[in-house]
Amino acid sequence: MRTPIPRVEDYGISPTRGFLPADDPLERLSHPIYASWEALAKDLPSLIRRRKIRHAVEQLDVVSTEHLHSSQELRRACSLLGFIMNAYIWSGDQPATAVPPPISVPFTAVCKKLELPPVATYACLVLWNFKMASPQADAGMVENLSTLTTFTGLKDESWFYMISIAIEAHGAPMIPILLGALEAVLDGDVARVVAALHASAQCLDELSSLLGRMHEHCDPHVFYNRLRRFFAGSADVQRGSGQPNGVLLADGTRGAQRASHRGASNAQSSLFHFFDIVLGVDHCDHAPGAAADEPRENFLRSMRAYMPGAHRRFLAHVAAVANLRAFVRARAGDERLVGAFNGCVDALLALRRKHIQVVARYIVLAGSPGRCGPQLRDKKTAATTRSALAESPGRRGTGGTMLIPFLKQTAQETREAAVDVHLPSASK
Repeated sequence: MRTPIPRVEDYGISPTRGFLPADDPLERLSHPIYASWEALAKDLPSLIRRRKIRHAVEQLDVVSTEHLHSSQELRRACSLLGFIMNAYIWSGDQPATAVPPPISVPFTAVCKKLELPPVATYACLVLWNFKMASPQADAGMVENLSTLTTFTGLKDESWFYMISIAIEAHGAPMIPILLGALEAVLDGDVARVVAALHASAQCLDELSSLLGRMHEHCDPHVFYNRLRRFFAGSADVQRGSGQPNGVLLADGTRGAQRASHRGASNAQSSLFHFFDIVLGVDHCDHAPGAAADEPRENFLRSMRAYMPGAHRRFLAHVAAVANLRAFVRARAGDERLVGAFNGCVDALLALRRKHIQVVARYIVLAGSPGRCGPQLRDKKTAATTRSALAESPGRRGTGGTMLIPFLKQTAQETREAAVDVHLPSASK
């Protein structure tokens, strides 16, 4: 008996919005007990700027999460508390090594219900942090979006999130289409697989174009110098005196548990894990540039622990069904099928190369001494970008990897998923 194709609705996934919530995120928690969280989050940019955020957090009362009943309420609470906790940790001259009970206690409880680690994830900062211009607006158009919470209050930060939100929404229709392609694989329906691959390649091209709009309202210097530090994880907090990295999360009973988790990263986007699984892109079992004493692991697979539990289970279900690459390889003499598959792989590869360019501009170049502002704002500085990639391979991402080697390796693994055409030899 074959494993059934997963149904998106069984995993809280929208056929039109994908991994974004089907219902717009709550703009405010209605129960008055949570008013202090809402007020603090609204004032976050000012509190950070005036170096008052830690004092403000320490004055909060510890409140129960028992009045958070719906998934929408839990997601809103998780987003609020994730922003507040990372602001608390990363706002001073030195990172805080302990988080007080008013944040650590409710955040740990909410994350447990959502099957997330107690750290600000991509879901907290992106998936659950948007507002639509109107109920009928298309979330795949970035102009229709705004954000609910930011660290800086700047357009640059909102735009950074909005590009990712729009990419999630614009890529969402490919989820049911590619699930249909997996169904077609089980039925041996080549024509349906080809149609799905063509549609997916076009969508991936459009996602590359969306990513390419990052420069329109997000300045690399602002991103690197004012925003990026807030994406770091608790694993980046060095406690000194031979103690392991991490922060202590107070449990409200004079005890604490050490938390050491990776920071928010686009590698936590379930959408791109889905594309990789369906296309059979095989990522290796270690993060490039890892220290010699770090355990070898599949970094991208480890990022699934930072996804909402239902999304994680969905990806596991998809992986258990089939992938298109094996189907195509078994029919390598079908030029139309192989061409459609390789076209889709090429489109995913182009998107990953675009991502490398964005990372080079916003992290490598922006973090390099002597790089001037206009050089970063001009999106046509290809030679400068190539130079930066060659000069600065060792910068780490918020997820903990050596950024450029990791991204280049991921792109290479994507390219290797392509299938060679094997035409039958002519009879003599």
